[in-house]
Amino acid sequence: MNKSGILPEYRSLVDYGFQGTEYSFNKNQDYVQASAILTWNLFSGFQKKAKIRQSEFEKEIIDKKA
Repeated sequence: MNKSGILPEYRSLVDYGFQGTEYSFNKNQDYVQASAILTWNLFSGFQKKAKIRQSEFEKEIIDKKA
């Protein structure tokens, strides 16, 4: 679970609608908007690495008790 933020997240979105100053729905007033969003947390410091190390350490303790 702590390793989940290593790869970037990708999202895409498409909007379709009508725009204009009057309420007439024709091909001259429709529009399409597409977005591509890439999120990647590059600067979290060593927090992720420390959490992964802590999780591995806790797993070793549980394995030794069993």
